[in-house]
Amino acid sequence: MADQRPSGFVSWIRGLDQYWFGRESPVTLGLFRMIMSSLIFINLCMILTDFQAWFSEKGFVPEHIAKAYLPDPSNAFWNGRFHFQLPFMGDTIPRINFLSGVTNDRITLTFYLIVMAAAFLCTFGLWTRLTSIVMALGVVTLQHRNGLILHGGDSVVRIGALYIAMAPSGAACS
Repeated sequence: MADQRPSGFVSWIRGLDQYWFGRESPVTLGLFRMIMSSLIFINLCMILTDFQAWFSEKGFVPEHIAKAYLPDPSNAFWNGRFHFQLPFMGDTIPRINFLSGVTNDRITLTFYLIVMAAAFLCTFGLWTRLTSIVMALGVVTLQHRNGLILHGGDSVVRIGALYIAMAPSGAACS
């Protein structure tokens, strides 16, 4: 009679599958959502004091300057064109930028305040799915609006916001 236990390799694969895809507590993800979205909210509050300098047409990077640094700045998501050509590669990279071509400071400020509200609500887990998506798209858009002020911390914030939006982050601590 043959032994019915799985071989060493099969049990290793099952253990690896359980490690990556097993059902575990979502509390860690909820805590990550709370910490990251609160940091995003605090960051947006700090930048709000100098909003005119960073995001307005009277500031350091008006729309016509941003065009020089972001190829094809007319790639607004809502008009169906959200790809741009890299001059040295000939390839297209998706870029979502809801503020592309917007020169009205009131619209930009309204968008900014909506992203701040989404980050605040996401911190407390209110309407987590919607607020996390709005927060992630807003953070990406704001970073594409003024690419000259980006640093490593902004990249961490952007990746964290996208992770929160894609993960079931409202499953705990909401």
